[in-house]
Amino acid sequence: MTLQTLCTAIAEMAKAQEIINSSSAGTDIYSINGQTIKDYPMLFISPTGYHQVKDNTTKFQLTLYYLDRLLNDSSNEMDILSVSIEQLKNLVRGIKGIEGVVAVDNEYQIVNWTETENFNDRLAGAYATIFVEVVNDYICFIE
Repeated sequence: MTLQTLCTAIAEMAKAQEIINSSSAGTDIYSINGQTIKDYPMLFISPTGYHQVKDNTTKFQLTLYYLDRLLNDSSNEMDILSVSIEQLKNLVRGIKGIEGVVAVDNEYQIVNWTETENFNDRLAGAYATIFVEVVNDYICFIE
């Protein structure tokens, strides 16, 4: 399974389970802004560049960003953050069920977006960096 196929499979699984409405992939979360995000919530997948190839598997490191909207007055900030954390946990659990995925490292930390940096005063969410090990040469069929 290639990195692109893995990212696509994660996004399709998250949409099918109604964890997200839209998704994006790339190297820089800051290339997304509030004007370009039309549907909420959103998943942004950022490969870190780390991968470890073994005989039959490859381990990738990905940062998953779960983004959601805040009201203008930020009155729902705490609700959004707790939902973001739970949905990110659901997302990681769902990745474990994707065909061709061998393992997902359980040693990850979820960070509230607003605890570390202010991406946009109308967005909130959470992120986590995880390791996902996949079978080499596995063809994942996306419907």
